[in-house]
Amino acid sequence: MRDILILVETISGYFALFSCALFAGAATYVSLVERPAIAKGGGHLANAYLLFSQPRPTIFQTSFAAIGGLGGILAGLAGSNPWWVAGGVILSSAAMFNLWIIAPQSRSLKFDEDGFDPDLDQKLGRLSKLYGLQSIAGLGVLFIYIVKT
Repeated sequence: MRDILILVETISGYFALFSCALFAGAATYVSLVERPAIAKGGGHLANAYLLFSQPRPTIFQTSFAAIGGLGGILAGLAGSNPWWVAGGVILSSAAMFNLWIIAPQSRSLKFDEDGFDPDLDQKLGRLSKLYGLQSIAGLGVLFIYIVKT
């Protein structure tokens, strides 16, 4: 029985680590590169980009966070390691944060026929801050996973 628990801990830990790394990388890229570039490009660029890109980033990031979180919880429970469980809970919370807070904010970006939203800068700034929180959570959990592997 102990061999099975070690196997479950190892496999779920590697899934958690890989998924967390993808999530942290994607969230950091969005907060440091993508959102500032959209904000600099103005209304027409934001309109074109968001029209074709949404909701794919939300789907991928939420999937990576959920897989990483559940894998971390499973690895922690199988190996009696509270750090894995804590990282899994934080990462699962980031997935829910993405679904319930960031996704509605992204969908609220509406444009008129000229492709301009008068509140675009404010909304993009708020979204950049929210993605920044996700980046911090993802990178923090990634650090926990790497150290505790």
